[in-house]
Amino acid sequence: MRWSSRVPRGAIVAVFMILLTCVINSAASQSAEPPGMTVSQILGRMAQNTKGLTTFIVPFHMDAHVKKGMFSVHKSLDGTGYYKAPDKSTLKFTKVPSVFKDFVSAYSWVGTPATWPSIYDITLASSSASNVYELRGTYKPGSTLTHAGLDKAAHSSLDHVLLDVDKQSFDPVRVVWVYRNGSTITMNLTIAAIEGKYRLPQSESEDMNVPGYHVTGVTTFGTYQTNVPVPDSMFSG
Repeated sequence: MRWSSRVPRGAIVAVFMILLTCVINSAASQSAEPPGMTVSQILGRMAQNTKGLTTFIVPFHMDAHVKKGMFSVHKSLDGTGYYKAPDKSTLKFTKVPSVFKDFVSAYSWVGTPATWPSIYDITLASSSASNVYELRGTYKPGSTLTHAGLDKAAHSSLDHVLLDVDKQSFDPVRVVWVYRNGSTITMNLTIAAIEGKYRLPQSESEDMNVPGYHVTGVTTFGTYQTNVPVPDSMFSG
């Protein structure tokens, strides 16, 4: 008796569909984000990006443009940023033209990703974007306010902050400060690995809309010095 070596076509299709389903399910399980992440978990993953970082000093350069009515001016600004764990942060500008002082004052106290949880009560916000977690923050009464030049009145006029966090890297990629008078400050961040272990801003673009004028800027950061002595006096005044 001869046995046929031919396998029924229907069986081949069935086997193919089973294998395809296994491949799809495997890929989905590998790429799927952790289900139901909480604010605490998201902030915890963000904190892991700077684990072990106690201080930094970094020079920066800003190209800024201010427009007020018919008046428009471009200016380059330079300075140094300082951070000390857990919640001290300040920017020191070398020289600030008077027309930029309001912008520089606001920009100086926005803080760093590491300081935001100490300044704001943060909750999850709904978002149509699939690649980011959108967090919503409101000013936290009793915040330590350890930013140099921080104006409590400015925070009292703040309605809320929106923070977009990349779902893969847990880097902060966009922040928007929304004020009760309609003013906004928008910051887009580019984050990179420093010394192969700390994920810190490499550049930022800023857009500030306040009644009467509009300021835009692009800030680039130089070489970071990490875990070096930074006196507390740097954050006063």
